Amino acid sequence: MEHLTLTEVKTRFREWRRKKKHREPIPKELWESAVLPTEKHSIHKVSKTLGPSYATLKKRVGNGQPGRSAPPRDAHSRGNDMF
Repeated sequence: MEHLTLTEVKTRFREWRRKKKHREPIPKELWESAVLPTEKHSIHKVSKTLGPSYATLKKRVGNGQPGRSAPPRDAHSRGNDMF
């Protein structure tokens, strides 16, 4: 998929919302375009700008799709000094 800016993805969401039928789910292609801006912007910012829930967008980013997700944490990064 082409690399789109957050503004371009926002425009795509606006157009989809204008044309969609009541309670129609977000299409796969639109979700894929929503994940792309997380390479440069936080999930929170993308979610607030585009409208989908933070939790749903975070799951999509974390499913191996392009974007930034939190790195795995180990015992040291949790501050666990017991070992």
